[in-house]
Amino acid sequence: MPSLSDTGHMPVYRDERHIAVGVDQDRATLRSLPVVFGRSTIRYGGANDGETGEVIADFRNGDSTSGPFHRARAVWWDASATAEDRARVIRAVQIINAALPAGREIEIRPDARAVPLRFLSEADFIARFFGGWGYSQLIDGGGIWINRAYTNAGDRRATIVMTHELAHAFNLDHVPEAVDAILSGDRSMYEERQNRPQPLSLLYVADRDAIRVSDRWDDLGAWSSRSMHIAGQSDHAIFGVALRNGYGEPWAHGLTPATSLSGNTALSGTVTWEGELVGFTPQAQAVTGDAEVSVNLAGMSGTAAFTGMEQWTGAPGAVGSGTTWGDGDLRYTIAVRGNTFRETGGDAGRLTGIFAGRSHEAAGGTLERVDLTAAFGAVR
Repeated sequence: MPSLSDTGHMPVYRDERHIAVGVDQDRATLRSLPVVFGRSTIRYGGANDGETGEVIADFRNGDSTSGPFHRARAVWWDASATAEDRARVIRAVQIINAALPAGREIEIRPDARAVPLRFLSEADFIARFFGGWGYSQLIDGGGIWINRAYTNAGDRRATIVMTHELAHAFNLDHVPEAVDAILSGDRSMYEERQNRPQPLSLLYVADRDAIRVSDRWDDLGAWSSRSMHIAGQSDHAIFGVALRNGYGEPWAHGLTPATSLSGNTALSGTVTWEGELVGFTPQAQAVTGDAEVSVNLAGMSGTAAFTGMEQWTGAPGAVGSGTTWGDGDLRYTIAVRGNTFRETGGDAGRLTGIFAGRSHEAAGGTLERVDLTAAFGAVR
């Protein structure tokens, strides 16, 4: 289960076949990008895969700057929350935060101004709100109420309920059925496909863009639906970053391992995965470099190193054809939990990693810094 310390890191998702971290991107868009260069297959290019300002404006519900998250940036559960409820709140906050720039994320903490989360029995919820699984009342003295019956819907739908209600705390309204969004006002929010397949990371593009712009509506005149993508692919994982309106969305995913890394009896000692990192600077310069993840299986700890890092204005090229990014390398100590890992020390940045492949053939992840948004993939 996720812990409170995970709220500052990218969310990790799983379905029947895949494990993923970050913000899931449209597969057809990625396949359409031209191959440029790399030891693995690196693709780079633009796509009109964001939402228009007109669509985003449909989410606006009055004065967005008066929403609870614009005052406290915090949420807190009451004593009615079970361990399962708390885990879903943490996942929902991670999902929301993955759509927000650094410094604007929400936290889970007790605070007099925090948005309160309350869980009611089905009978009490229906008596008060007449039906549904969740209700948001975001005026002073309000909060979010969740129908205890939401737990009967399965983990995916229950997490969508929680994320849907949290999104309302940005003063975002329901949108028309024609817009693919979990903020739709009908049961289509629970479907795995609306007009397009739902991302594994649950929020559609429209949801993410609306959350991101919710306290900067005056900037919609400069809003663009065009993204720049950089993506890499190895035999067992794919990874990349989408950059749109100055915000980077990093991601990585692969096949779910058959066991946890510690339970893989075919591996012993120290295991190393080698591959590549790709990303963007805040100035939209493409960045690539070498990636190496090393884990001591006895202690489930290790290192992640990114070296030979170069940047380009435009498409990345052959090694040595760019200019050195920073001092050329980043290094972290990491700790492993299950099939995930995160930084415990080293350079600045938030690193969230996964192991993929049936026998942990791949490692991948995301790296977020003020001067770089990146993703990486590596194989052993």
